[in-house]
Amino acid sequence: MSFRDNIKQRAEKSNENYLKKNKAREYHSRPYHRFFEGYAEQYVFDEKGESHIERVYVGDYYCPEGTAKEHLTDKLLGAALYLAAVALYVVCAVQRVWYNAFVPVELFEVIGLVVLFWFLFPVFAHLKAGQKLMIRQYRDAADLYRLGSCAAAFCMWALALSVLISVAAVREEIIFGLLLAAGFALSGLCLYLIYLKEKKRIYKKVPAKNVKKRESYTIDY
Repeated sequence: MSFRDNIKQRAEKSNENYLKKNKAREYHSRPYHRFFEGYAEQYVFDEKGESHIERVYVGDYYCPEGTAKEHLTDKLLGAALYLAAVALYVVCAVQRVWYNAFVPVELFEVIGLVVLFWFLFPVFAHLKAGQKLMIRQYRDAADLYRLGSCAAAFCMWALALSVLISVAAVREEIIFGLLLAAGFALSGLCLYLIYLKEKKRIYKKVPAKNVKKRESYTIDY
């Protein structure tokens, strides 16, 4: 048996063992399968006989409808709405009024801050997304972006409601309390506009041109 045939035999055997091992369980780890979702992978051997994993993307691509200019406008509008929501939240949260020291309001302010910070990652993913997205990119730049904006909006509205309840209970500095609630509500409105904008966006599925090899393993999430 030649050296090349020996390498080929070892590769086939390694791939068989790899397939048996991975079919016996759902996945290696959640982060691994999330990152490589849609890829087909297999063991290959180089000329030195050393093995490594070769991955080829075989999943669908997601392409947003519209021109490149419309795509850029959508990104900039989403970023502007997010910055407006953050600015409104910060302006209201730093006001030295009695309601910002009320425990229920403080609790919702902390939750709102955490959600706004977390939502920054889908916003960034949406900004850097191209017009041809792999499954993982689509999940971050479209699905997570849409759902995250809706969740953040309701957090801001819950915060506004907590201020209104405090105003009704205490009835002190009512004007300041109402302005504070209005500011948080407007912050939520900006975030909800992101949700409505992304909800109307249509993505077309385009199959990948790469073909999955028989001995390879497709990674699912």
